Amino acid sequence: TKKIVFALMDYTSGQSRIHISKFIMSKGHIPTYPHMVPDYFASVQTEHGKLRDDPDEIIKRCDEVWIFGKEDNRMKDRISLAIKLRKPVKRFKFSGPSSIEEIKS
Repeated sequence: TKKIVFALMDYTSGQSRIHISKFIMSKGHIPTYPHMVPDYFASVQTEHGKLRDDPDEIIKRCDEVWIFGKEDNRMKDRISLAIKLRKPVKRFKFSGPSSIEEIKS
């Protein structure tokens, strides 16, 4: 079955978020991240808007958390929450749209 994957990205990887989304979909899963559809979220004040403003809520609802690029301070709380909720956390080296490799620990 398809899993919902929350993608955490450093600044450099975030510039290629469309390629990261394609990568997640190529693995048979559904990607999500807080600013996936910012124009829509900015135009409505609904439960969806709350999700944009509260990435923790997305982590609670997703199946796995994947980290792209270098972990930074902004990611630490999200990673800690995922671990606390016993969500699988995977890390990926991002060297460009055609070079994404899982980092085995």
